[in-house]
Amino acid sequence: MYYELWDMRSNNLVADFDNERDALLLVLEARERNGDCDTDTLSLDICDDDGDTRETQEVIYGQALARYAHERLTPRQPASRTR
Repeated sequence: MYYELWDMRSNNLVADFDNERDALLLVLEARERNGDCDTDTLSLDICDDDGDTRETQEVIYGQALARYAHERLTPRQPASRTR
């Protein structure tokens, strides 16, 4: 299985990755470098070893992709305890 980032506006493959984490890191780096709208045209596809997009996996794109990357890669802070 591998992961592809596509620019939906130009229909060009941006990059492919062996793991989801590296793909999502690129998404976060792009937003940090170029602003929040930089991922509006990106989609993340998950492909099987034959190069076919997995039909059981929903393709994530645009702002939803940015939120997904942030949720997956940002460490969660433990809830504060009050006495």
